[in-house]
Amino acid sequence: MAEVQAIVEGGSDPGKLARLIGAHAAEPDALLARKTALYVLRGVTPTDVRRAALIQAAATDAVPAEADPLWPELVDAMSETWERDNSAAGRRRMLRERDARLRRLLVASMARYAGSSRGLSNLTNSEREALRAELRSLYPKVPPEVRTDIDATLPKLVHDSHVRD
Repeated sequence: MAEVQAIVEGGSDPGKLARLIGAHAAEPDALLARKTALYVLRGVTPTDVRRAALIQAAATDAVPAEADPLWPELVDAMSETWERDNSAAGRRRMLRERDARLRRLLVASMARYAGSSRGLSNLTNSEREALRAELRSLYPKVPPEVRTDIDATLPKLVHDSHVRD
């Protein structure tokens, strides 16, 4: 916790927070410090800086994502960075990402964003249709935990006559 406190006192540098989150992923005793660092990181603006730091934090290979108790919160934090004006770029990155761990983060976070009321209100019908096809194409390439997110989102991405095209 002292390390997180020092980072916060030094201005809450997103890169330092991300390194702390990733570097201590395999240490169960560091979970509280990692959660605190993620909490601070969630308040970083602008969102593109926060998103880059979250990707950096998730890039660790110290522990598999499914064994990382902070992973679901990382996915939620990442989903909060998607907005109307950056979701298309996020979808492109999601499709071209080669690193399985980062692809997992991007797919799960995009699915959670798209299935949320915020995502549904931000996405046009054509964006919903495109994302639906993209999630279906990625489905066989992601682990079961991510498929659960996709399964929950796909039915919500139907055409809505009240949404702009």
